[in-house]
Amino acid sequence: MFVDVLPRWERYTYWICGLSSIAYGVFSVFQEGEKNKDSYLDYSLIPGWSWIGRPKDNTHIGWFIWTNTVWLALPWNILYVMLSQTCRFFQVNGQYCFTRLKYKLVLYYCESYNNIYIHCLYVYLLISLHLQQEDDLLLEKILLKSQLQISVNLFCIKIISFGLEKCRYRDQQTITKKTVSEQSGQTFAYSGTSENKSTHSMNPGNEINVEIDIVESDPSFLDFLFYLFYYPTFFWGPFYEYCNFHNQVKSSFKSSIFTESVYDITKQLIKIAFFMFFIEFHVHFLYYTCLGYDEELLESVSDWTFYGILYCHSCYFQTKYFITYGFGIQLSRLDGIAPVSAPRCLHFSYSGADLWKSFDEGIYIFMKRCIFIPLGGSRRGVLKQLLISGLCFMFMIFWHSASRRIVIWGVVNYFICALETAGYRLSKSDIGLRMKSHLSPAMILRLKALLHYPVYMLLLITCYYFFFNEHVGWIAFSKITFQ
Repeated sequence: MFVDVLPRWERYTYWICGLSSIAYGVFSVFQEGEKNKDSYLDYSLIPGWSWIGRPKDNTHIGWFIWTNTVWLALPWNILYVMLSQTCRFFQVNGQYCFTRLKYKLVLYYCESYNNIYIHCLYVYLLISLHLQQEDDLLLEKILLKSQLQISVNLFCIKIISFGLEKCRYRDQQTITKKTVSEQSGQTFAYSGTSENKSTHSMNPGNEINVEIDIVESDPSFLDFLFYLFYYPTFFWGPFYEYCNFHNQVKSSFKSSIFTESVYDITKQLIKIAFFMFFIEFHVHFLYYTCLGYDEELLESVSDWTFYGILYCHSCYFQTKYFITYGFGIQLSRLDGIAPVSAPRCLHFSYSGADLWKSFDEGIYIFMKRCIFIPLGGSRRGVLKQLLISGLCFMFMIFWHSASRRIVIWGVVNYFICALETAGYRLSKSDIGLRMKSHLSPAMILRLKALLHYPVYMLLLITCYYFFFNEHVGWIAFSKITFQ
């Protein structure tokens, strides 16, 4: 590892100090929760598992909604897997069967969970961007249908991804036909000029192939429905961009032999089940979400408790998405779809750009293929690259509902990534290379850590805005900067 350039005593010192700080911060959260447990019994804590004999934190709304969704959809997922493997074994056109089944399963799920008119009303309210009116009791009830919000969001970007891939395929076919006709028309022409024209005419096609892969066959409307209603990832994700999804599904069902490792899929599902148990278990002891939403208490807690709340909530956030995405990923592997990377722990990402790349790989690939590269990418200068990156962040802000706290979170993260881009350019310039030539590898690593410290603190502040609300975010900003 690159940290091996540091002396052993220094590395051990960092590990001991870091782990001790985490342990004491978590213990401080436990103590603060015990001190204020009685005041939360009326509205935030509910009776927990009887064999533990303690109340559990009930303010993890997203987690409890997801668990209910899983148990409702579990028998239909089992039915889907059975049908999928049956179609594979008998070499049946699975897309037709799957599309009809998925549409019926989704419709049945919506009707069994609640009235379909409530979902229509929810979609209307979602589009009107009024979901942040927390005082409205009707909206508070509809917000409990957040799996429908995620489904609608996934619907939108799936439509965009499918449309762009279909356009790319047709553009490639047009270029190929034009090239073939030019070459056939130049058969009797002078060989020297024909070679130059052929090379020039192939440049656009080569550029597309080098930069972006395209689908192997023309996507049909049935392919579109199959992609749109893909059941394992329909409610909670993760998102698969259409090009790889199309190519992998087409190649997978050409063979009746199942190539994925059943042992590895089973092992991953057992790991997911363990983390599900761990989340349910630890909320009986750590009430960090209750504490995080208590604004008066946050202003008076110690710094250890304050940072412990953020650490616990960020670990919970990453684990929740590891479980929700992991469930869909493992079911998708049964259809021969290569898994996207699981969300990476937030505390192993000291860089803002690295955090955006590694936490939700599916959305990152979508922004790269459908927004960043089509608008020019990094080939049009630094200023245009920053402008295009700003459009990507604007997309993420609207993806997360464009409330005030989300706008603050997105704008600050954009400036963090812009600063990192400027720093990277500086390190690769002549001045940066001359400076690094006078420093040892260990000193370069220490300097890099020192320069990333303010960036990491800004990331911590934005996490409070994202996890809780703007008032809690302002308290975090005041504590970190003014105290």
